[in-house]
Amino acid sequence: MTTHASNRRLTRCPNCCVGTLDVFYEVKGIPAHSVLLLETREHAMSYPKGDFAAALCDHCGFIANVDFDPALNAYAEKYESTQSFSPTFNAFAHGLATT
Repeated sequence: MTTHASNRRLTRCPNCCVGTLDVFYEVKGIPAHSVLLLETREHAMSYPKGDFAAALCDHCGFIANVDFDPALNAYAEKYESTQSFSPTFNAFAHGLATT
């Protein structure tokens, strides 16, 4: 996928392949992973960082991170995304189950 340097407008949506994506929100230098169990605080603080740029398709409404770098991700045995310790998530899940 290519971008025009002047406005970062993508030439084609990865979802519908028809529309174009316009960036509406950006954050630079954020942790590339949020659900890895790391051994030390130092390891966590030095973990690779990447950029986030949310863009909206003008045709289908799909939103994508156009700055996503798959090389920064490490889905492996240290991946842990359990949400069951969150009271907010448990209330949400309970609401789904009892509705």
